[in-house]
Amino acid sequence: MPILTTTGEASIENIRLFLHGIEKVGKSWLANGWPNALFLATEQRHQHLIGAHILSPKEQPILKNWEEVLWATEELKRSSYKAKYKTIIVDTIDNTYPFCTHAICKKRGWDHQLDAGYGKGTDMVDAEYRKWFLNLITLPYGFIFISHTKSIVVEGIDYKRTKFVSGLADRAKKIVLPPMSVVAHMYMGQWLTKGEDGKLKSNERRIINFKGGDIIEAGDGEGYLPDKLPVLKDSKKMYEVLKGYYSKKRNGENK
Repeated sequence: MPILTTTGEASIENIRLFLHGIEKVGKSWLANGWPNALFLATEQRHQHLIGAHILSPKEQPILKNWEEVLWATEELKRSSYKAKYKTIIVDTIDNTYPFCTHAICKKRGWDHQLDAGYGKGTDMVDAEYRKWFLNLITLPYGFIFISHTKSIVVEGIDYKRTKFVSGLADRAKKIVLPPMSVVAHMYMGQWLTKGEDGKLKSNERRIINFKGGDIIEAGDGEGYLPDKLPVLKDSKKMYEVLKGYYSKKRNGENK
C-alpha cells in the first residue's frame, strides 16, 4: 500500500487563508501580492488591480452563477493552470453559497429550499456545496478566500457586545472554515509606532488581526503568525513579511 509521510510543516505557498474585512479596505489588493495568483472572481471589484482572472465560459472575468463556478473549478485541474498559477483567490466566497442555493432550487423547481420539506432542501444545498468545496481545496494550489465583514450583536446573561464576523452564510461557514489554516480580519485602526524622538505615535493604518477573540472572528491554527500586523503599502512586500514568519518558525526562532 502506498504511504505518504508528511513533514508537519506549513508554508505560506500552500496556505488556506480566509480573509474578511469591510469593503474597500484592501483585501483583494493584499491577496494579489501572492506570486502567481489567479482570481476566481464572483463580483466586479478588481478593475484597479493588475492580475490574472479565470474567464467564464462567456469569456468574462466574473463568475455569475453556480454553473460557472463549477466550470472554473474543473478548469483549474488542467495542467496549463497548474504549471502557471500557485495561489487561487476566491473573491468573494460569500456569493458561492447563494449561487449554489439558487441552482438547486432552479433544478428542482422550488421557489425556496424549504419547499422540499423541513431540512431536506437545505441538506441538499449543503451536500452540493460541500462536494464543490472539497473538490476545490484538494487541488494543488494555495487558497485565499475573501469575504466581507458584517457586525452582529452577541448577548449573554450580563453582557451585550458587537462582534465582527465574515458575511459568509452560517451553514457555509461550517464547511469552509474548519479546513482553513488561518482566519484573518483586516480593518482600519490605530497602530503605535516609535518616532525619531523616541516617543510613541498613533497612526491610522490597515491592520490584520490573526488572533480573534470575543469581538473578532479570526485565528491562526498553525501558530506561525503574530496576533496583529500593520499592512505595508506594497502588497508584494507584505507577502514577504508574512513569508518571513513561516521561515522563522520552521527555523525554531521566536515570533
